[in-house]
Amino acid sequence: MISSFHLRHKERKCGFLTFVTGSYLAPQNCKVLFDWKSPTTVSNLASFTIKFYQRNHKPYPITADDRLSVHITNGSQVVPCSIEFGDLNPSLANVAKVVFSPKKSGSYSINVLIGNSFTHLRGSPFTDIHFEPLSPSPYETLLINHCSTVVCTAKIFHVFIIETRDQFGNLCRLDSPINENFDESADFKVVFTEIPTEKEIDVCCFWQKQDGDNSRIALLIVFETSGVYHALISYKGTLLKNGDFNIVCLTQNEAETVKKCTSYSKTCSFNAKLLCLSQHQSNEGCQSHKWKNVCCYISPKQLIIKEFIFKFIPKHITTFRLLPSTKFYFVKNPNFPPSNNNNFDSKSSSCISYNHEEFMMIDDGSQSPIELISPQRNMIVAIFTHFLLNRIGGSETFRDKQDFFYSEVRKFHHKNNFTPGKIHLKISRDSLLETSMRAIKSQSDWCKKFEIEFFGENGIDWGGLRREWYTILCKTMFDPQNKDENDSMFMRFKNDKQGLIHPNPNFSKLSNFEFAGKLVGKSLLDASFGTNHKCLINARFSRSFLAQWIGLRINYRYFEHDDPDLYVSKIKFILDNDVTNLDLYFIEDELNHVVTGAIYDSQKIIDWFWRSLANFNDEEFARLLQFTTGCSHLPPGGFVELTPRFQITSSLNFGSLPTAHTCFNQICLPDYDSFEDFDRALRIAITEGSEGFGLV
Repeated sequence: MISSFHLRHKERKCGFLTFVTGSYLAPQNCKVLFDWKSPTTVSNLASFTIKFYQRNHKPYPITADDRLSVHITNGSQVVPCSIEFGDLNPSLANVAKVVFSPKKSGSYSINVLIGNSFTHLRGSPFTDIHFEPLSPSPYETLLINHCSTVVCTAKIFHVFIIETRDQFGNLCRLDSPINENFDESADFKVVFTEIPTEKEIDVCCFWQKQDGDNSRIALLIVFETSGVYHALISYKGTLLKNGDFNIVCLTQNEAETVKKCTSYSKTCSFNAKLLCLSQHQSNEGCQSHKWKNVCCYISPKQLIIKEFIFKFIPKHITTFRLLPSTKFYFVKNPNFPPSNNNNFDSKSSSCISYNHEEFMMIDDGSQSPIELISPQRNMIVAIFTHFLLNRIGGSETFRDKQDFFYSEVRKFHHKNNFTPGKIHLKISRDSLLETSMRAIKSQSDWCKKFEIEFFGENGIDWGGLRREWYTILCKTMFDPQNKDENDSMFMRFKNDKQGLIHPNPNFSKLSNFEFAGKLVGKSLLDASFGTNHKCLINARFSRSFLAQWIGLRINYRYFEHDDPDLYVSKIKFILDNDVTNLDLYFIEDELNHVVTGAIYDSQKIIDWFWRSLANFNDEEFARLLQFTTGCSHLPPGGFVELTPRFQITSSLNFGSLPTAHTCFNQICLPDYDSFEDFDRALRIAITEGSEGFGLV
């Protein structure tokens, strides 16, 4: 009692009469009432109420001046929350409501503190709070070690591992009460279709739960005959995240040949016939629908197609790199007439018929696709897939490829005995790039951990100075804003702060480009050693420039991302329209509308807006930017570089969904009865309305 009085007396200068009557806030008398029953499940919003009482057990009217603070953590992650004080009803003036988003499953800790001395309320901290994951969601449930083309052997079981996750990405607990009605054989549906007949076939398959992991289940399948099949795996009628893929089933002899060819990682060769469609695909200008005899060479790095003139002079036709972007398709060109005869005219190499089971089309998205027929088609695809998976770590998902890349970087440095160590860099802000280039002298310096010191500043680098150095150095090198054309290392296709950047051909100092490349490599190297070392490069490179990093060919398709205006107005128009109709092309005057409004006099809606944003994840932030500005990314300098500035205006339609004017980077927020209604409407608007336009 004395401590409580001391708290009140110190903070509010209460008198002795207040102490005698007990008319002061007593933390030990306050109650925290949770709006859920334990155990409960994760959700978008959860809330609990706090009732405040005086020492004499009478209600205590709580206000922001009482310095109520609530800290919610899930492991090491801090969970944002919002606090609403009191109510217009006098009987609820002693009530505060706390709202937060428990999207991650696991144990939570809630600390409720009051006053300048941060005194815990009764029961605080609350550590026995646990949120369970929800039921599986088809949008997050996925196949482990996914590949767009799966290789198996006829009459031998092949296992697919499915990892169940809820709508927030949490691993499900299939043995929990919420999943007591879960039945994998009834909830999941697997459809196999034979390619190219498109006939659905019956395949022997059954489900099996994984021992020791109640979030995963195994699907075992076996095909009776070899061939190429298309698989669709859905959960409760909705296709899984990566449940659409092809299956190449080999015979026993084909499987042994593939194993022999891939065991030593040597180049394998197979005979095939190539369909020549146009003159630009062959230097000899062959006529349409002619087949030529070729040879396919598959190595751990590439697929090369050659023809032999007079059967002994090799001539290169095309090369496909072993990348996930290189895809195999097993349906014929629709412009080519079908045939039931399976013979070829060996003299003229003219295609009079072909076998559907030997056809394949290869496309990497950057060069013209080619069509081949080969009796060893399935083995070609199987060997290509094997080398590809070995090259990228056994899976085509981004997370698995990223982990594999980091692992390979660490192995390389360990193998070459690179010592991590540290290097102290003294940098001048006035000549940032020049002093940075002089401070890092050798390749071994790049492999060490940087400790930054700015001239004239007494800062100790525990990570913050290094991140700031990365940020301002990236802005110096990669941001072309307010720079002369010849002085900027990088440039944009147009004067747009949100545009992608590419090297400036007029910039003459090649050593600066070399330093920029090493800085990007340093960022990747540090990221491979953990998040404590990670510093990201603040730059948005053009897709065509990134494609050159990994050795891809550049073509007009990259303009869709690099210069959308050019792609839509010129390239896409040419692709989608017949040249003969150009005389019918007309331009209409652009219709502009300007909607003005003022911020609410009351700050309630603005406060709700920022509270709701505190609970957003990265995807929801991107959707909000897409909804308001028409682009899901900010310019390099953040909101300050948006033109026009990001604006929040009022809407007179009470209770309706928020709207936006992307031309002006403006979001219009109506009024609502409660924060829950506001948060729900905002999420619906940015989720369902992030694309598409209309006049309001």
